[in-house]
Amino acid sequence: MPAARISLRCYTEDLGLPLPGVDEELDAEHPIVAELKRRAPSAPQGLKRILAIASPLVYRLQRSRHRGAAWLDGANDVFWLLACAAREEGSRDDPYRLVVRLHESGRLLPVPDDLARLHLESAARLLRAIREEIPRLVQFARGRPRESVSMHLAEDIPVRIVFVPGSDVDELWVAVSTVKISGEGVASRVRDMIFAVVEEVTGQGEWDMTAEWPDGQVEWCEVARYGLTSAGPRSGSGTVSADTP
Repeated sequence: MPAARISLRCYTEDLGLPLPGVDEELDAEHPIVAELKRRAPSAPQGLKRILAIASPLVYRLQRSRHRGAAWLDGANDVFWLLACAAREEGSRDDPYRLVVRLHESGRLLPVPDDLARLHLESAARLLRAIREEIPRLVQFARGRPRESVSMHLAEDIPVRIVFVPGSDVDELWVAVSTVKISGEGVASRVRDMIFAVVEEVTGQGEWDMTAEWPDGQVEWCEVARYGLTSAGPRSGSGTVSADTP
């Protein structure tokens, strides 16, 4: 399903908005942006082309007196808002002329900075999810010692943990899938990020890779680490939603 996205040029020039940091996704309270989001899941079905642009296929968006131009980027699964303008009441000016002029000057389509921003936002969003969800998963595992508990980080990356308490040293087993629920691969840097956050949460200890698991072998699609950490206070099971495999 294509994601709705505003190009950097459209965001700063047409909407007149300052760029936020990458921790904040580009969005705007605007009628055409709302129309873009409404149309994105089924794009380009039901949309008319701007015929003055032969290639690529650029589509018209309309909401009240507002006009927009959108393009379906199949390679990145993004439905881009390329330009927008308002048609003044009583005016004969066609806002789509602006779109054609931008196309003729080579400024209509997204540029490499757009894709870089897209990837940075995605990485920042994933890191936020990992930092929010891993502590809850570790707490949940500590409340269910010796049980394998699992979670889909960011609703897409399977992770499971087993906590084995000891008198002086606790054992923690962590397995991260190499395949997302969506079917995409999990990059090694993302797996390393998850392991690093687990270590931050559990404190300093001795960690190593492992192919073993307390109740058997690590799954073929998993990468696992085994850690020894200083025994800490015991806590309850918490409220995290996790499933035992």
